[in-house]
Amino acid sequence: MLPLSLRSMKKAFVQLHIAVFLAGFTAILGKLILLNEGLLVWYRLFLTVIVLGTIMLYKKQLIKIHVKDCFKIAGVGLVIAIHWVAFYGSVKYANVSVALVCFSATGFFTAVFNFLNLTVDPLCIRFVNETLVHSLDQPTRHQQDVIKQLKDRESPFKSWSITQQETFLAICSDSMTELGYPLP
Repeated sequence: MLPLSLRSMKKAFVQLHIAVFLAGFTAILGKLILLNEGLLVWYRLFLTVIVLGTIMLYKKQLIKIHVKDCFKIAGVGLVIAIHWVAFYGSVKYANVSVALVCFSATGFFTAVFNFLNLTVDPLCIRFVNETLVHSLDQPTRHQQDVIKQLKDRESPFKSWSITQQETFLAICSDSMTELGYPLP
C-alpha cells in the first residue's frame, strides 16, 4: 500500500491526464461537429442542464434559489458561455492546435501575473458583482462608495519591487503608450 502522499499524488496525476484528454477531445469534437459555435454551445449547455438536473433530482439535491441569486448565477453562466463560444470559434476558424495552445496559455499568463504580484482587488470584484445585478445608470450608494475608494487609492505599482516594475514597463510600456494610458 502506498503512503498517503504518494496515493494523493498518483490520484492528482490521473485527474490531470483525464483533464488534458477531455480538453483535447472537446476541441476535436468541436471541429468535427458541423454546427456553428453558438449553436454548439447552446446544445452543449442544454444537455448539461438536463443531465445535471436529472442527477440532482434523482439524488434529491435540488434546492430553491432566490431570484437575486439567479441573476448572479446567470451572469456567471453568461461569462462561461462567452468563453465556450470563443473557444469553439477558434477551433472552427483556426484549428484544434491553435485553440488548445491558447487554452493552455492560461497557465503561462497566471505565472506572469503572479510574478508581477497582480492580484484582483476585492473591491473590484465586489464592484463588478454589483454591476452584473444592478444598472450603472443609477449607481447605488454602495457602488458610489466603491468607485470613490478605488479612485482614492494609490497605484499598486509603487509597492512593487524594482525587478517587477522594470519587467512590467519592458512588457507593457509600448502598448500603454499606444493606447493612450499614462505610464506609472
